[in-house]
Amino acid sequence: MAKIEIKICGIKSLEEAKNIINLDIDYLGVIFAQSIRKVSLETATEISNFVKNSGKKCVGVFANLTEDEILNNSLKAKLYAAQIYGDYSLNLYKNLNKNNIKVWKVFNVLDVLPNLKNSKFDLALFDYKGKKLGGNGVNFCWEILKNLEPFSFIMAGGICANNVLEAAKYNPKILDINSLVEDKNGVKDPKLIMEILKILKENEYK
Repeated sequence: MAKIEIKICGIKSLEEAKNIINLDIDYLGVIFAQSIRKVSLETATEISNFVKNSGKKCVGVFANLTEDEILNNSLKAKLYAAQIYGDYSLNLYKNLNKNNIKVWKVFNVLDVLPNLKNSKFDLALFDYKGKKLGGNGVNFCWEILKNLEPFSFIMAGGICANNVLEAAKYNPKILDINSLVEDKNGVKDPKLIMEILKILKENEYK
């Protein structure tokens, strides 16, 4: 059985990245969109270089930026993938791909699967449709994913140790985890992440 990959999103500092880099995770995410977890391009680049040198992949999260800003930030930070909220042009997709940067398109959902054929992307990411673009800590109706091709999409929204086993049953390629693995200061807690990893490994999903 294919193993599920893990992305920990909303990394705000190099120190935070260093605290979790040795865990069995695959991607770390930095946020360029307006958020309490937003980082500067300088910080994102510092984190991305460290992540890359550690043999893992860094993903940038974008919303409400121009396509030039998305492309330039992705290139300067040497991202593995650009995770984009909202619409974008085929030209941006091609320019990112030309520079070996994957495009992950975010679909904010509740209980209905959107039409995926109208967009060009490398992976679709399904996240809860809430007041904030991401990091709501709430899950959508996962049942809408049951007929998708296994290991062809990313799941986000309210994933934690209490429900990760249920999420894994839908066979996502990647589980994107953010706010529910933070301590009271909003910093990623290695213990909470390890708890999730332990559950996945015990059930042969990781």
